Amino acid sequence: MKKTKFPSTTQIEYSISNFANGLDATTDENITKFNSAVNSYNFEYKNGALTEGMGFEDMTFPYGHDEGSPEYAPRFFLDDDKSHEFAKVWHYKEYEPHYDERIDKIILIATDKIPCYSRVISTVPAFSHIRNIEPTVMPKMKNYHTGEKDCVLFFNDADNLVCWDNYYPVTTYSNVPKFYDFCEFNDKLFVVPSGERLTLYIDDRNLLTWTAQTKAEAKTISFDSERGYINKLLVFNNSCYVIRDFGISRINDKEKVSHLLCSASRLYEKTACVCGNRALVLGKDGIYEIGTVSAEKLNFKIDRLLEGVTNQNAVASFRNGVYYLACRLNFGDNQTIGCESGTYKNNALIAIDTNTNKYTISRGIDISDLCTIQYDSCDKLVATFNGNNAVKIGQLSSDGKFFGTTQSRFWSSPLTDMGYSNKIKYVKEISILSLYDITLKVFSECESREFNIKGSNIISRLPVRLKGKQIGISISSNTPKSYISNLKLFANLIDNEYV
Repeated sequence: MKKTKFPSTTQIEYSISNFANGLDATTDENITKFNSAVNSYNFEYKNGALTEGMGFEDMTFPYGHDEGSPEYAPRFFLDDDKSHEFAKVWHYKEYEPHYDERIDKIILIATDKIPCYSRVISTVPAFSHIRNIEPTVMPKMKNYHTGEKDCVLFFNDADNLVCWDNYYPVTTYSNVPKFYDFCEFNDKLFVVPSGERLTLYIDDRNLLTWTAQTKAEAKTISFDSERGYINKLLVFNNSCYVIRDFGISRINDKEKVSHLLCSASRLYEKTACVCGNRALVLGKDGIYEIGTVSAEKLNFKIDRLLEGVTNQNAVASFRNGVYYLACRLNFGDNQTIGCESGTYKNNALIAIDTNTNKYTISRGIDISDLCTIQYDSCDKLVATFNGNNAVKIGQLSSDGKFFGTTQSRFWSSPLTDMGYSNKIKYVKEISILSLYDITLKVFSECESREFNIKGSNIISRLPVRLKGKQIGISISSNTPKSYISNLKLFANLIDNEYV
C-alpha cells in the first residue's frame, strides 16, 4: 500500500524594523532586499521610520539679523504690464562700504526676463523692478567684484553685458565680448566665450574692461571636441573644473590641464554644484562625483528612474551638507502626482546627504530654479516653479506639503521570492505600527489584498491569507502627517508540488 505524503510547511518571518535602506531602482527586483523600496516618493526615511518628506511653503524674510528673528512674507511692487511669474532666483551678496556692512539681496527674473529684487533681511520686505534691464534672452547671473565694489552681472549669448549694484545706474558694456560663463581662480579670470565653446581665455584684467583686443591678448587653453562644448566652470580644492557636454577636465594652479572624465552620457550643466570638497553633477545615466583628481559615476541606484527622460531643465543647489536636485524622473507606475496632471518640465526633487549618500525623493513638484541663501539669520533653500505655481516663491519645508496641499506618499517593496524560489508563500498575517491612517497592500504575482488601517499608537495585526511564489508590500498615505514602522510579515513556505 502506497504511503500518503503530506506537505511540510516552514514558517518564516520578514521584518522591516528600519526603512532607512531607502530606494533601489537599479537592482533586479527579485534580488533586491525586502527592506529596500523599488518605488518610493514623498516619504522621509533617514531615521528608520516612514515620515512626511520635503515640501515648500511661501517664502518669508527675517526682520532682523539675529537668529530667531520674526519673518514676514514680502510684498510685490511690480509693473502691471510686466510678468508676475518667476523663472530664476539668485542670491546677490553685497558689501556696502557706505554702511560698512553686508546688505544682501535676492533677485528674481520673471518669465518675460525682467528682474526684480528685495533685501534678504528687511523690516518691510518688498520686491521692485530693476530698471533698464530688458534682455532678449533669459540671462544668467553672477556676483562679481570690480576692484572697487560688489555687483551682479547679467549676461547671455545675445545681449550686451549688464552690471547692477543697487546704488549706481545700470551699466551696459557693449565693448565686452559675449561670453557663456566665467570664474575667478588663482587671481585670474577664466572666461568661456560664446559661440564654439572649445577655448578658455585666461587673463588678470577686470572683466568689465575686456575688449576684442584684450581677448586676443589673453592666454588661451584649447580643448578638442571629443568631450563637447565647455558649459560651466567650478572652482574648489585649489583647481578650476571644466564641465563639458560629455566630460570633465581639471586645471590646477599651474594652469596644467588633466582630463578626469570622458562620458558616453550627457552632463547637465545647471546641476553642477560644489558640495564642500567635491562637486556633483547629473548625467543622463546617473549622478557623477567630481573629486580633486578624479570623476566617477556614483551608485545611487536610480537608474530605472532616469530611463527615457532628458534633463536639460534640471537644476541643483547645495545647502548644509545636502545636494538638492530638481529634475525629471520616470517613475513608471502610471500614476499622476501633483504637477504630472498637466504639462511639466521637472517632476521631482532629490535630496542627497553628501556625508552618507542617502537620499529621499519628492514627487509632483515642477521646479524651475533653486538657490541657497545663507546670510546671518536667513538660511533657506529657495525655489521658483513652472506652471501654475510660477507666481510663487517657495522655501523648503519639512512638513510634506506643497503650498499647504498634502502630497500623496508611496513606498513599495520589491516583488520577490524572498530567497525561496522553489516554494509557494502563504502570507498569514502582517503587523505594522502607523500613527496615522494608511493603505497597505499585500500582493503576489497572481492576487492582492488591500487594507485601510486607522492610525493608532498600538501595532495593527492583519489576517492576510494570500499566496504566491513572489510577494510584495506597498504603503500609501494621504494624511498631513506620517509615522510608519515595525512592519512584520508572517508566512508559510509550501512545496510547489502540493499547490
